[in-house]
Amino acid sequence: MSQLLAALLSFVLLYKYAAIFLVVFAAALAAPLPSGALTVASFFFASQGFLSFPWVAAAAFAGNVAGDLAGYGIVRRYGRPFLQRVGLGSLLQAPAVHVLERKIARHPGATIIVSRFTTAITPAANAFAALAPIPFRTFLAFDLIGEAGETAVNFAYGWLFGDSLSAFSTLTGRLTVLSLAAVALVFAVLRTRRRRTHAKPRP
Repeated sequence: MSQLLAALLSFVLLYKYAAIFLVVFAAALAAPLPSGALTVASFFFASQGFLSFPWVAAAAFAGNVAGDLAGYGIVRRYGRPFLQRVGLGSLLQAPAVHVLERKIARHPGATIIVSRFTTAITPAANAFAALAPIPFRTFLAFDLIGEAGETAVNFAYGWLFGDSLSAFSTLTGRLTVLSLAAVALVFAVLRTRRRRTHAKPRP
């Protein structure tokens, strides 16, 4: 178990549901925090009687949704200039990003829901949804569905594997790396196809 996760779990045991909400909110907003492993551990603590299942679920769900809406709202309000000021300007110019924006605009539901299950890409998905732009009500509806599913999955993990948290944390870390690698591969394929399309001579 990492020192950061151990410190966050101590924070949870001390401040309980407020701590869960704050950590999950910060992670959803873009802070590099292991909110998934922390939520799983919190459900495990609930199974041992230290916390309440409904309150853990409510705090995690509310923190995720609030963080998602905050990230979406900031980018929707301030747009690309804000992202450029925080050092993401060059990323926004990448052709693959423009492709992703169009994909989100065409398939918002699947993109938003699936991204809820991978904390590392959720903030990016929120930003791209705001840039598309996906209407707020549409984003909120799919976000609620996705976060409800993610909370249920974490509950199951906490109930079944909470006593092996170190192994779970390692597994989720590897899955995150694989997910990011898969996204990068998709971007590369789309970019290559786009170049080949533009390179074809016109009849």
